[in-house]
Amino acid sequence: MKKPFSIIEKKNLWFSLSLLIICIAIFVGSSRFLKQENPFNLGIDFTGGSTFLLAFQEIDTHLGPKQKIQSEEARLFLKQLRNTLTASNIKTASLQLTQEGYISIKTSFFNQQDRKAMMKHLTERFGTIILLEADIIGPSIGTELRVQSIWMLLAVSFVLLLYITIRFELYFGFAALLALIHDLLIVLSMAVLFQLEINVAFIAALLTILGYSINDTIVIFDRIRENLQKTGIPHFKNLLNTAIFETMRRSINTSVTTILVCLALFLFGGITIKPFALILLIGFLSGTYSSIFIAAPILFITKPKED
Repeated sequence: MKKPFSIIEKKNLWFSLSLLIICIAIFVGSSRFLKQENPFNLGIDFTGGSTFLLAFQEIDTHLGPKQKIQSEEARLFLKQLRNTLTASNIKTASLQLTQEGYISIKTSFFNQQDRKAMMKHLTERFGTIILLEADIIGPSIGTELRVQSIWMLLAVSFVLLLYITIRFELYFGFAALLALIHDLLIVLSMAVLFQLEINVAFIAALLTILGYSINDTIVIFDRIRENLQKTGIPHFKNLLNTAIFETMRRSINTSVTTILVCLALFLFGGITIKPFALILLIGFLSGTYSSIFIAAPILFITKPKED
């Protein structure tokens, strides 16, 4: 592939673009914090809350068989339900119409009195409702899940650093780890900016993104190691640029196919899959960017130069 410019020489530009996004997110998050708001939109998995499974007579009467759960009528019903709960000062985390035709409602913590008030209000609006299941996630469980998620991310990062170090060298592992941290910060920044819900599915998406990003980075690092064994490339900067452009077509082709799948899930998937698909979409874009424009420049900075 033709090399129209030097990616390594423009490393400050690539770093600045990422830093700009992170700084904007820090500013927005700090503004919310000063207003005594949580910068992150934490789901009930981490904050604690209540989950209700309800059977609505109106669904059985008007929406028809199970295969219509993705129909326009179903989306309109969920919108009406969300508006009803909002009017009742109930902060709803998420609504889901299940395959069986039931409604799953996840809210902040409800005591028995609050639950009765909610059921009464919904019955007045939608008619006969049957409470099939009610679960409560206590604040202590939410805190435990949050701590476990942090440890999980740290453990995965350490294992990846160890793997890259064994397979290559320490400075390769350090560059790959910083690229992964970059991806985490970008995804978290987008979560702050667009108030994406952070829950167990969000953590699962982060782990998927880490695996995808490190795979793309290893491809480039493999080519760099091959070029290091050659004598025809005189300087380390030129060697890195050559390796990047030699693998760029492969990286872009792989990323495009993956991103198209995530985009399809986001555009045409169900209500519950859209947030997960959006996080993957952001993460895969960031992972591709970091593999090409972040990992190799960091490697150039950290590796001892001999020329």
